[in-house]
Amino acid sequence: CYNCETKKWLPIHKTAPATPKTLCPKCKKKFKKLGIPKLYDSDYKPEKYKFQGKGKLYIGVELEVDTLLYDTLEIWECIEPFRKNNIFWCSHELSVDNGIEVIFQPMSWKFITQDKTIENIMSVLGKKGVGTGSLYNCGLHFHINKSYFGKNNKKQEHNIYKFLYLFDKFQQDLILLSDRDGYDVQNFCGFFGKSERDRRSEETMLKEYNYGKYTAIYTGHEETIEVRLFSGTICYKDFQRYLNIVYKFLIKSQKYTIEELYKVNDYINVINTWQIKLNVVYLDKLGGVWVEAIRKTGFIKIIVEDIIIKDK
Repeated sequence: CYNCETKKWLPIHKTAPATPKTLCPKCKKKFKKLGIPKLYDSDYKPEKYKFQGKGKLYIGVELEVDTLLYDTLEIWECIEPFRKNNIFWCSHELSVDNGIEVIFQPMSWKFITQDKTIENIMSVLGKKGVGTGSLYNCGLHFHINKSYFGKNNKKQEHNIYKFLYLFDKFQQDLILLSDRDGYDVQNFCGFFGKSERDRRSEETMLKEYNYGKYTAIYTGHEETIEVRLFSGTICYKDFQRYLNIVYKFLIKSQKYTIEELYKVNDYINVINTWQIKLNVVYLDKLGGVWVEAIRKTGFIKIIVEDIIIKDK
């Protein structure tokens, strides 16, 4: 069966979307009630994306979920009412035992921060008690349109390199904030840089992050780059935290030249004397949630306090 995988009904060739012929009688009854199509094959892509909102930057979201004891159609039935304007679709997630992937259409920054669809879906999934996060090998992926980085291929590659460089430079901080465990980072979303002081050329980094999909950032898609570092979640506050981290790195990386970004190494040393002051400010804002993270002064310097990179 395409849905519950009863071997007696397993089709020779899976198709997307599923049809009643690929379902066992029990799932067929549910599928008929819900309508067709609902759950797509894992490699399904729409013929044309429906961009939500207007702007230069568009962000697509992929949320992996382990439905645990629920069958996938039952979970779909819970979130389907929020599918206004075909803003998302669901597909089977093969990397998870009984998984689905909720995939959202490209959204502008204003749309993704104001629309309530993701929050509503996460609330429903939380009430159902489905599995997400490293315990279930589930991730949360952000797709960023390559056209945001420039009008031509050469400009895009250079600006993507700046984003990769800054992201890679703070890899230890980001791993801590991603809520991924060591196994996940090593197998699904790793970095290539050996240390925060490892400076690599544009050609080298673009090749590294295009080599295989299981990296912190994958650049091999035709129209997007994919940030794969963060743990799957059904907590909307965590989602906002991850989204804002990606956005801050995007803005910072594009605001400065690569020569200015190369100076980050110097500032990681210089700002150590600010640590106590910044810790107090940050704790006042968020309490003890990121107590470990705030000790990473480099992250505070560039992302949290939004202090610009400049000469000493």
